[in-house]
Amino acid sequence: MATLAVVGGKVTADLFNQLVNEVNSIGLIGMKPTSVSGSGVTVDAVGMVTFTSATTVIVDGCFTSSFRNYRVVCEATGTAGNHLVNLRAGGSNDTSAYDRTENLARNATVSSATTLNASNWAVVGVSNTLVQWDMEISAPQLAVATTGLSRGGSHSNPAVSNVFNVLALNYLTHRTASAYDGLRVTISAAQSGTLRVYGYN
Repeated sequence: MATLAVVGGKVTADLFNQLVNEVNSIGLIGMKPTSVSGSGVTVDAVGMVTFTSATTVIVDGCFTSSFRNYRVVCEATGTAGNHLVNLRAGGSNDTSAYDRTENLARNATVSSATTLNASNWAVVGVSNTLVQWDMEISAPQLAVATTGLSRGGSHSNPAVSNVFNVLALNYLTHRTASAYDGLRVTISAAQSGTLRVYGYN
């Protein structure tokens, strides 16, 4: 517990750091990216990324040394599309060495597959008009192989019984021992929605 300040006392650097550390230990902390880009992509004062009729959503400066782990949450709707994720460093996309093991439930059919040395992570499973996914990433900001878990759900809008109702669970790895500070989401058809990044230790 941080030491309490007294009335008329000074807020010292030590006290401030204690308060910050206390907050950081509680749970998910919303990250405000240093910049976003892509047609129709904006970010508000607290870090909520909004995209409108977008096919590319770029978020930079969202992975920092303040936290070890990160959660990315995205929801979107529009023309049927899949979501493909790349890690970024210094404004450049890393487009190789992505591995993914997927369990996919599509209607009444369940399947599994492994994709090796791909150019991105596919996190939704199947293109659809309503999409929601989240991803837990371990230590993307460190120069180590990045690992993560994602779950993605999608269906048609309006929903139709047993037609394109999809749930995808993925274990994600990136072989390159590099540090990253951002990500790019490429959508295979124009969609609108939101994306949020949270940090935690």
